[in-house]
Amino acid sequence: MLCKGRPDRQSEIELDEFLKAGETYEKDGNLAAATESYWKALGLAFDSNYEGEEGLDILLNVLQRGDAEIGLERIYEKQNNVAGFEKLYNFEISKGELDPYPKFAALYKKRGMAMKFRSTALSGINILEQKVKSKKTDGTDFIILSDLYSLLNQPQKAIAILVNGLARFQNDDSLAKSLGTIYNKYKRWKDCTALIEKVLPNADIFRKDLLTILKTAYDGMGDSRNADRIAAELRGLK
Repeated sequence: MLCKGRPDRQSEIELDEFLKAGETYEKDGNLAAATESYWKALGLAFDSNYEGEEGLDILLNVLQRGDAEIGLERIYEKQNNVAGFEKLYNFEISKGELDPYPKFAALYKKRGMAMKFRSTALSGINILEQKVKSKKTDGTDFIILSDLYSLLNQPQKAIAILVNGLARFQNDDSLAKSLGTIYNKYKRWKDCTALIEKVLPNADIFRKDLLTILKTAYDGMGDSRNADRIAAELRGLK
């Protein structure tokens, strides 16, 4: 997002090399060198613009960006490095990314930094409340917004956001997955089973996840017959 231009082949090779170097340094315990390599990879990934390119090119870029981010998160977690996390998430947000907001807020919540937690969560909510009203939105925006409300212990609001998102993007199984998960969290078993049974016939990518969520709901209801039915289907997917 908000990138300058598609990198040449040499830049793509360098990105992959930086990722591999980061992984090697991390395994060897050289966290300083690993951090530097992951940051270089992340910078190159964000300098990529795959608009108009093939879907696989876009997916590869997203995966590489994610690998660099996860590598940095692993290191910062080992170091209990709050400043490192702040640098990472602020960088991604500055590039137009919205998904760091729940992780950023959760970081502060986990460490008991109440004022920073609330201000970060509310900042993300303010941006996303406007984004989901626009035409340039998708199911992911609704999921991120719901996650922020969940962090603020507002489950009804979190659920309502996902319900609205699913009404707008009826074929987005990631929304159904998130909504089913939160239904189960609050033991709304019947709501969960009704939702998942409705979307399951056309589910593809998230089918296994949806079946797992559905089995949890049937187990919660004490409906062993349907739980066993779903368990058998899950076994068939392996």
